[in-house]
Amino acid sequence: MTAAAAAVALSGYAQSVEVVQVKYSDGVIDYIPAEEVARISISKSLDSESPAFNKVITMFGRLKEIFLVSSNHFDFGYPAIMIGLDSQTEDMAAPESGYNWFSAWSSFSKGNVWNNALMWRYMYNAIASANDVIANTDTDNDENKLLVAQARGLRSWAYWNLVQTYAPNPAFVPDAKGIVILPGTTTEGTYPEASVRDVYALITEDIDQAIELLGNNELAPANLDVPDAKRYIDLGVAYGLRARYNLTQHKYAEAAADARHAIETTSARLLQRAAAAYPGFNDSKLGNWMWSIIVRPTDAAAISGIANFSSMVSSLSYGYTAVGISRCCGTDLHNYLEQNPDDVRRNWFVDDSWESHVLTESQNRYVNSNFNGSACKWPNIKFDAYLSKVGTNDNAADVPLMRVEEMYLIEAEGLAMSGRIAEALDVLNSFVHDYRNASYDFTSIDPAEIQNEIIWQRRAEFWGEGLAFFDKLRLQLDVNRLEDENWPENVRYGIRGGSDWMRYNYVQLQPFVEGVDYEAISTVTPAPGEWND
Repeated sequence: MTAAAAAVALSGYAQSVEVVQVKYSDGVIDYIPAEEVARISISKSLDSESPAFNKVITMFGRLKEIFLVSSNHFDFGYPAIMIGLDSQTEDMAAPESGYNWFSAWSSFSKGNVWNNALMWRYMYNAIASANDVIANTDTDNDENKLLVAQARGLRSWAYWNLVQTYAPNPAFVPDAKGIVILPGTTTEGTYPEASVRDVYALITEDIDQAIELLGNNELAPANLDVPDAKRYIDLGVAYGLRARYNLTQHKYAEAAADARHAIETTSARLLQRAAAAYPGFNDSKLGNWMWSIIVRPTDAAAISGIANFSSMVSSLSYGYTAVGISRCCGTDLHNYLEQNPDDVRRNWFVDDSWESHVLTESQNRYVNSNFNGSACKWPNIKFDAYLSKVGTNDNAADVPLMRVEEMYLIEAEGLAMSGRIAEALDVLNSFVHDYRNASYDFTSIDPAEIQNEIIWQRRAEFWGEGLAFFDKLRLQLDVNRLEDENWPENVRYGIRGGSDWMRYNYVQLQPFVEGVDYEAISTVTPAPGEWND
C-alpha cells in the first residue's frame, strides 16, 4: 500500500479526524488516520514465532473454516450462521428447493441437527481457542496485551452469540438457565448449564478487559497484519461489541455511550449515499467496515466455488444463486422501502421486472436470466461479486461483521430508550437523511415508536448481515410471514416472540450439557397458516 502525501480532515457526525489517503495494490482507495499510518510505518511487527501469535491467527481464521460440523454445503463458518439467522426472519425469503441449503433454518425445525449445531460448534471452538490464549499468555508487554485482547474480545462475542440463541433474554427471564461456560481449552466433556446472568457477567468481564488492554497500547491489529487489520478487534470494535451487549441486555444508556465511544475511536466512517446505491459489501477495505471476515482466493471456502457466502447470497456471482436459489426481500420490508422512494437501499433489490437501474447491462442480463419468474420476487443485489466480476465462481468476497452504521443506530436507540428523545432523533435523522434517504425526517415523542422505527432501519440497513434475528430475540418480536407470498407456503406462518420456537435446541455435540435428554428433543416444525406460540 502507499500513502498519499496530502492529509485531509474528515468531519461529519463523528469527531474530526486527520486522515491520509491510502491506495492498495488492487486499486481500492481508503482513508485511515494519519497517526495510524505513522505507527504502522515505524513500529515492528509482532513476533510471528510466538505461540500466542499463531493461536490468535488460527482462532480468527477458523471463523471461515468449512465442513467443521458436516460435509454439507451450508457448513462454511460464521458467514453461514449469518445466512441461517436471517433466514429465520421475514426478510430473507428464498424458494423451496433441494438447492436451498438453509431451508431448515427457514422452517424453524426443532429436530434438525444442523440449524442447531453450526452456532454451537463454531462458537465453542472459538471459545476453546480463546481460553488457550488467555490461560497461557501473560499480559506483561504490549504484544501480549494485544493478543490477549483479541482472545478476550472474540470469546465475549462467541458467548454472546450462544447465550442469545440458546437461552432467553435476561431482560425478560433474568434467572433463566443459559449455556455451558467452557472451563478449559477443549470442547470435550459434559458440563452444567450456567445461568444467563453468569454468562453475561463473563461476557462483560471479557470485553471490559479487552477494552483496557487495547486502550493504552502502542500496538494495534495492523501490527498483526496491515492488509488484514480489520480481521481483528481494535479498540473501536471492542466498544462496538460492548454497545451490542448492553443493547441486548436493555442497558440503553450504556449502549448509547459505548456506541458513541466506538464512533469516536474507529477510523471507519459512514458510507455515502451515492456509493450505497450500488452493489458492494464485498471488500473489507471499504471505509465503513470496522470488523470483517477476510476471504482470500486461496481459502478453502473460495476454492470450493459453492460452499461460501457469495455462492448463497450474491445474485451477481456464480453458485447456488445462479441455479435459482435467490435470496430475496420479504414483502413487509419491500413495502417499507417502497414507501420511502428516495431511500437508496431500495436499490439493494431488483424491481418487479427482475432488473435494476443501478446495474450495468451485463449485470441486468445475468440477474434477469437467472431469476426472472423465480418463486420469490426482489432478489438482492446488495452483495456484489468478487472484484465485481459478473458470474464469477471465484467467490472470495469478504464478509462484514461490524459496520459503523450500526453504531449510529445503537446510539439512537439507546438515547431514545433512556429518555433523551431529542438527541435520539438528531442521531437517527442525521444518519438516515444524510447517508441513505434525503427525504427522511422522522418525528415522535414516544420512545417505543422511535425504537420501532430504528428496528425497521436496522432491517433495511443490515439485510443479509445476521443481525435482524438478534433484534427479534432481544425484544421478543414476532416473526410474521402469514400473508407473505414471497415465502414458500410451507413456511408461511407466525412465530410468537419469546416462544420456545425462537430458541435453538441443545445439540448432541461436544460440549454436552449435563442432565439433558437429547433423545427427547422435539422433531416437529411450526404449523403453516397460523400462529405458533
